[in-house]
Amino acid sequence: LIVKNGLGLEVALDDLIAASDNRNVKVIDTSVGITALEPTKAIEREKEEEGEEHGHGPVDPHIWLDPQYAMIQAGHIRDGLKALDPVHAREYDERAQNLLGEVNLLHQDIASSTTGFRTHEFVAFHPAFHYFAARYGLNQAAVIEPFPGREPSPQYLAGVIRTIRDLGIAAIFSEPQFSPKVVEVIAADLGLNVYELDPIETGDPNRDSYVSLMRKNLEVLEKALR
Repeated sequence: LIVKNGLGLEVALDDLIAASDNRNVKVIDTSVGITALEPTKAIEREKEEEGEEHGHGPVDPHIWLDPQYAMIQAGHIRDGLKALDPVHAREYDERAQNLLGEVNLLHQDIASSTTGFRTHEFVAFHPAFHYFAARYGLNQAAVIEPFPGREPSPQYLAGVIRTIRDLGIAAIFSEPQFSPKVVEVIAADLGLNVYELDPIETGDPNRDSYVSLMRKNLEVLEKALR
């Protein structure tokens, strides 16, 4: 059984599965039934300036950062495990029910908190929080590095800085997986506060969980935007 996020995130994984010629492998695409969002216009402009394709694909794959979509993903995983291992179907149902209850409570807490934010505009490090923003009435107005691991063009950064000034944004976000150098330079020039949001693309399974990391993100957003 192979579980994938879907929406073009795991192109290399798809190639490996095809090359394995294993007809017994079952693949669960957890994005089934989820309405995909297209990348923001700013990111599309950066693609045009460079004259080539970058990023994950034609749609935004970061669906897990919307807790309601994460619940759909968990349901797909539960159903796949039950189909493969029907003897333990009851256990999978019970554990999924516990998880879904925790994630639904998380969703309710985020929804309640974000309605009281002083501002709903924010600038992220890379374009991971589009679904999260759409769910909770926020606006990921710009991102510092539209394609992780590749420095943005000067023209693109100039546009980000204009957006920050035009919207009166007072805080921008870095990520634990990438160097905050570019963020810190912009923050120093514009007198902004820097906070850290985790897109949950890595983590320590012995210490972290989806719910705990999302709650940490909520605490950071409350400090930055309330």
